[in-house]
Amino acid sequence: GTANGAAGASNDYTLAIQTLTFAAGETSKTVTATINDDAMPEGNETFQVQLLTASTGALINPAAASLTATILDNDQSVWSVASTGNVSEGAGSITYTVTRTGGINAAHIQFATTSGTATAGSDYTAVNQTLTFAAGETSKTVTVAITDDAAAEANETVAGVISNADSGTINTALATATILDNDQSIWSVASSGNVDEGAGSITYTVTRTGGANAAHIQFATTGGTATAG
Repeated sequence: GTANGAAGASNDYTLAIQTLTFAAGETSKTVTATINDDAMPEGNETFQVQLLTASTGALINPAAASLTATILDNDQSVWSVASTGNVSEGAGSITYTVTRTGGINAAHIQFATTSGTATAGSDYTAVNQTLTFAAGETSKTVTVAITDDAAAEANETVAGVISNADSGTINTALATATILDNDQSIWSVASSGNVDEGAGSITYTVTRTGGANAAHIQFATTGGTATAG
């Protein structure tokens, strides 16, 4: 017979009590217990199977007279968050995607930004909101505005964090995006190459890519096999 553990008969499985009749020489029988596939997130649940009364002349092994079965809930959500990764400061925003697998009911989860090396208010606009998933909905996107300033600064990071899911478990709780600064200059120097001694001069060209602000860089000659002066 079956007996309730965390699972409740009629709600989670069908109660089964029956007498098994073994013919002469028969050594095994199969019994099927029906479980109910509902739409309720409820956690994994257990019920017991027991051998009760044997006929005259038969003994029940007490070490193998009961067995616990676990019903694994397929309605629980598993939550994750991902980011667009590297984003130029001039892109305007970072997109975070919150997804769930499993679970078909309406559900809620909290999303919030948290600073890495970026600063809320000056580098990006902080977000803290509850995401509501409709029944059957599996993903939502959150847009985080980033500020395109004129300051030359290092690349900076900001993370999206999910928490407080009202059902299910969180698999990936944090996703980090990097804001790539578009005000940094990349500097290079090149020469005119081989120059005849009678040309009078060598031309060097210093270039920068990126960066629109006024900037300074030092240029100096240094001896190779030629001697200054």
